[in-house]
Amino acid sequence: MVPEGKHYFYFIFDRKHIFLSPNYDIVRFKGTNVFLNAINVKPREGPISHVTLPRPYKKNTGPFNKDRSVFAAF
Repeated sequence: MVPEGKHYFYFIFDRKHIFLSPNYDIVRFKGTNVFLNAINVKPREGPISHVTLPRPYKKNTGPFNKDRSVFAAF
């Protein structure tokens, strides 16, 4: 959850490259020579609803077979 107000961010690719998105405002960070994306987060207008996605149930594929299990090497 991000609190309301102005937030600055950038993206990192492959743990080496930092880049900005043209989809958001690009601003100078607090008077420095560093440029970042900026977004203004508005306060929520209502409560957050909790979403639970059902997990697919995997049926038993038959009797236990040690050779096809994680215990095959033991």
